[in-house]
Amino acid sequence: ARRIIVGMKGADRQVRFIENCFCAGQHVIVCDDNVHWLKAFNGEMGLRDLDTSPCEIDSLFKRASTEMAKHDASLWGISATTNVRFIVGAAFMKTNLCLVYGAFFGFLCRHEAALYTRFGQVKDDLERSLRYWHRDRVVLTFRRYCVLKASKPGRFANSKGGISASPG
Repeated sequence: ARRIIVGMKGADRQVRFIENCFCAGQHVIVCDDNVHWLKAFNGEMGLRDLDTSPCEIDSLFKRASTEMAKHDASLWGISATTNVRFIVGAAFMKTNLCLVYGAFFGFLCRHEAALYTRFGQVKDDLERSLRYWHRDRVVLTFRRYCVLKASKPGRFANSKGGISASPG
């Protein structure tokens, strides 16, 4: 709990705020405040909850750090879908251009203006993925992990926060 920082409103501004809190080269994980669950694909069994201990998620973070160093990558994410049909048969990790879902991802602080999103929070996931791809020519995606947010991403609702709070 002592390592949790509450930043500013707006996903695009929040990630920049987070990056400015850390030194260049540090590995930072971003998790939305409305993530309902984080699951892993378990073969024919479908999705399963992660271990109740922090060991499995810690292993994911350590693997992400190792793979970023190995591939000279600065950004990693997990599957952007919870649909098991898209996860079945998928490689554990991909290194090609892929959407890094903003609800749960990690990055290396670079403090490079070219990596900051500029076009608001509605499509900042897409913009961030493209900016890091342009810099590194690699984006890591751990395809067998996924998150479910408390409300459907991208759906406008007057009572919601997030992107629904900004477009008007």
